[in-house]
Parts: sequence; C-alpha cells; structure tokens
Amino acid sequence: MKRMRFLAPLLILPAVALFFIVGCPDPAKDKNKPKDAVTADADKNKDKDKDKDKGKGGTVEITTQTDGTIKGVVKYDGTPPEAKPLDVGDHKDKKTCLAGTGIHVVDQTWLVKDGNVANVVISLGPPAGKKFKITPELKKPFETTTVFMDQPFCTYVPHVAAVYADIQDFVVKNSAAISHDVTISGNKNALSNTNLPAKSGETVKQTEPRKFEMESGPINVTCNIHKGFMTAKVLTFNNPYFAVTDENGAFEIKNVPVTEEITIFMWHESMSGGRGEAKKLTLKAGETQSVELKISAPKK
Repeated sequence: MKRMRFLAPLLILPAVALFFIVGCPDPAKDKNKPKDAVTADADKNKDKDKDKDKGKGGTVEITTQTDGTIKGVVKYDGTPPEAKPLDVGDHKDKKTCLAGTGIHVVDQTWLVKDGNVANVVISLGPPAGKKFKITPELKKPFETTTVFMDQPFCTYVPHVAAVYADIQDFVVKNSAAISHDVTISGNKNALSNTNLPAKSGETVKQTEPRKFEMESGPINVTCNIHKGFMTAKVLTFNNPYFAVTDENGAFEIKNVPVTEEITIFMWHESMSGGRGEAKKLTLKAGETQSVELKISAPKK
C-alpha cells in the first residue's frame, strides 16, 4: 500500500505534461486571427451548407428584372379533327341545350379555328436549380381578377380555365334558361351538388367566390343535371406565369424574368401524360418574343 501511494503522483505527471503539450481550445484564438481569415472560414462553411442544400434539391431565386413578355399562338399540326355535335341524347333539356350556336353545340375537346387551337394551357418554368421570385406586385393583378365560368346553354364557357392557387377567386355562374348543378372534383378542392337555378330576368345565379388549393393535375367541373356531356377543366398554378389560349389560339404572359432560360410548357385535355415541354427561350430586357407552338391529337 505504501508503494502504491508513492507511485500515484508519478502516474499523474505524464497526463499533466500531455495536457500542456497538446493544449486546449482557446475561445480567444479567433480574436487574435486576422479578420479576413475569420470571414474566409465562415464563407467556407456557408459554401459547404450550400452544397448540402444542392444535394437536397435546394433552389436559388431568380432576381433579374421581370419586364419580358411571351406571346404567341398554338396551331394544330396537321389536319384538325372535325367538330363533333354535342351529344345530349334524349335529355329533357335537349331543345334548350341545343338552342345556341358555335361552340355551344359542339364537343369542346378540340376547338380549332383557322388552324389555331383554343383551350390550351400555357405555363412557364424556370431553369434547373432555380425558382421564380414572386413579389407582391406580381400577385396583385390576380388578387383583384376573378375567373368566371358560365353555363349559357349546356356547355361551360370557357371550357378550360386556369387560376393562381390560394390567390385568385373562381366563380361559376348560370346565364341559361334552365337550371344547372355544379360539382367540382379535386383531391383538395371538392364541391358537391351546388344548384344554380335558371336565369330570372337580369338575375344570374352564381357560386360563392372560392380559391383553389394547388393541385398537381386538372380539376374536373361537371353538371349532374346534364351528366355525361357537360364538363370543364380547371388547372391551378403557384406562380403568375400561365395563360389559356383564346378562341383564336392566342396567349400572352407578361412580367417574365429576362436573361434566364425559360421553358414553355403546354397542356391540353387530350394529353394523358401531363404538360409537355414545347420550347425554351431567353428574353432580353424589355423584350417581347412571339412564338408559334404546335399541337396535335395523340395517336391512338
């Protein structure tokens, strides 16, 4: 026991010496380091974090000015399908349903005028690894503009609509001489059996304004009273860069970021695989580019 008491201090001495040789972290060490060196170390750590974010699909906001415009027309590639008469069968409202003309009495899947296609949804996408910077100014026009879908006979007008999700109001109205029923089918936006009585004098019934949540695919709008032949589609977007071609196949999208490669996408209800890439382009500051896009019915 006496020997062990004698040896204990001798065993402690090497450990103490090792402590002084190796040293311990000095909290004040960075204070003595040149400021530029400390900043450089911080930047290196930031770069490492950015690399980690890239691996997780991180994106960078586009900060270039947004004064570009993309406009154009969608043309049918080849001989367009003939417009089919609206098939209402022996429905009790047949006479009123077919009292209209033009688009009101034909199947609305393919509405082609002078070779130009209506109801094609055009949208824009940012370059890989980037995302659109959405400012309050870009949202404002959509906050004050309601998308209306009417039912003047037994078709929806427009047949295809697009809305800014969570920002823009959507309303269905009935200007027909007969009643309609509105049913909206979506994963997040269902609305069942909302009856809209026939127009009475100057009074037109309509649904309460509503905002759609973002959906990955098209939302179906149907009338259960005229089931099977009265349908429409609504697409949602989480940015302001979208449009639907009018009866002349024309569209226009404003406030597009410039000096960045933008992808133009198209969607038509005949497409089963979602939207398709149509073109890539880069706008100069203040530039308006006109494009001609082509579409055709999928081969059977």
